[in-house]
Amino acid sequence: MPRAAPTLTNAQETLMTCRLLFIPLFFLCSLLLSANAPPKPGDTRLSNNFLKDIEVVNDPKFILVTHFEINVPKSYVHEEQLDRFRLKNGPLFNRFSASLSDKTWADAAEPLKPGKTYEVSIFSFAEEVTYQDCKKFCESKGALLAGAQGLSLLWEMKKDQLPLDKALLSFNNLDAYPTETKKGESIYILPFIARFSNGSWWLELITVKKKLNSDYCLVCFFKKHK
Repeated sequence: MPRAAPTLTNAQETLMTCRLLFIPLFFLCSLLLSANAPPKPGDTRLSNNFLKDIEVVNDPKFILVTHFEINVPKSYVHEEQLDRFRLKNGPLFNRFSASLSDKTWADAAEPLKPGKTYEVSIFSFAEEVTYQDCKKFCESKGALLAGAQGLSLLWEMKKDQLPLDKALLSFNNLDAYPTETKKGESIYILPFIARFSNGSWWLELITVKKKLNSDYCLVCFFKKHK
């Protein structure tokens, strides 16, 4: 069981802290509160109709790291997953975002179905990529928007197979999670899970403004082909 500590002493984890958590808490809270606000004229939040005008992408910037299947337990309840997961496994995480709750994020992800089998692929980046690169890639492949719920289930079932010292990103429904545009720059919030070499775990949120580097990986869930 990873040892919880009030301060982070591992060099790699400290470096990841600087890169991943650079936005003040109050800014994150304001974005979360705006997620469910009624659309306004000129609202800059994007539509979740990803597949419109999207071509299949075979992009060499995305490198397959690992691929496996997960069987969703019959007891799985999407609307209760995050709070149940926090209650059961929260003490095992060195960082667990207080904003990741069923009340805030239940509508942000496509529900995984109890008893069903899904394929999961994890991709690393051969070079820096943008948020739009990732969106176009995973949605052109027909990836499910499994969000934080998918990441929590992935930890429960395959945590020993997850890459070390990487932030694994999972996409959500764009209409349900917070986005904001300032000075022509779109800011998106994504959940990620990270496994560190010192044995610690994070389940957190990251704001994505510009490019993502090799510290990150992209997690894609797919319905299993018969």
